[in-house]
Amino acid sequence: MLRHSTANILSGAANLPVNSGQFSALFLRVSGTNQAAQTLTAANLGNITAFYKGRPFTSVSFADLQIVNNMDGGAVESASAAGGAFTFSCLLLASRNHDGNIFDVTQADNCQVTIDFSGVTAVIVASGTVELYGIPTEGAMRYIPQLFTYQPSIAASGTDVRQIPLENVAQIYFTTLTNLSLINVDKDGNAYTQASAAALQAFSNIDTQVETGLTTGFMVNLNRTGAISEALSDDVKLTLVAGSGGAAAPYLIVCAIDFTPEKFVQSANAVANAADVRFQKKAQAGKTRPVTVAKLVSGAPASSAQ
Repeated sequence: MLRHSTANILSGAANLPVNSGQFSALFLRVSGTNQAAQTLTAANLGNITAFYKGRPFTSVSFADLQIVNNMDGGAVESASAAGGAFTFSCLLLASRNHDGNIFDVTQADNCQVTIDFSGVTAVIVASGTVELYGIPTEGAMRYIPQLFTYQPSIAASGTDVRQIPLENVAQIYFTTLTNLSLINVDKDGNAYTQASAAALQAFSNIDTQVETGLTTGFMVNLNRTGAISEALSDDVKLTLVAGSGGAAAPYLIVCAIDFTPEKFVQSANAVANAADVRFQKKAQAGKTRPVTVAKLVSGAPASSAQ
């Protein structure tokens, strides 16, 4: 884990540059001390926007990204004591289905992460710092995982029909579930999900393998196999129904795949070249066993692996 940049959270919005390299994730950690009798929350940390080549590929609140992280990976760091210390963490993952995708970043890519800290004030916080880390990982960059937030407003017993303005939708995360009753998802004209919010929450808790069952969010996974062909879509439509008990205003965090063929070739070649250098060093040092195994794994005949 390599630290890329840091900032004072009391200095307004933080623009955190991402250093050159290959990373499986970008990790954000906020830590500091509350003012007397004050308690900072994840909601106070505001919105995260990530940029690649000057274009945003993520726009989601810190609090909602923590819920997404809990479903994608595991327990997130979120602690704050009145008048005492606070720590909050979240991840921007490069891979959406354990397919080995990575962020391949060069200086020319102008990659950075911005946090607006919209609810952070000196009344609440005595001192605090945000740190951005990269998780070094070799691999090929097939795509950028886009993560954008939408919030429909649905009257009690009402219906909202919403076309997702993105192609190649892989997952849809739902948070702020109050009064959300029924969810239908159609993918390219075919029914994909027809279920109550309660049923989706129950299934998602099993499917995402969360440590403790969530009541605040669930996921609809449109790319369960991780295959590129399954991720392809041109038309994803949601029909959301609110219960009779009141209006619903769920947050929809939509993950869509933005393919990067040029980066795929560049990053794959870079990994292959680096591997060749390491194998040559081993061979020159007479340490032939890793070279032999690598050739066998690649399918080379046993005779050529000597």
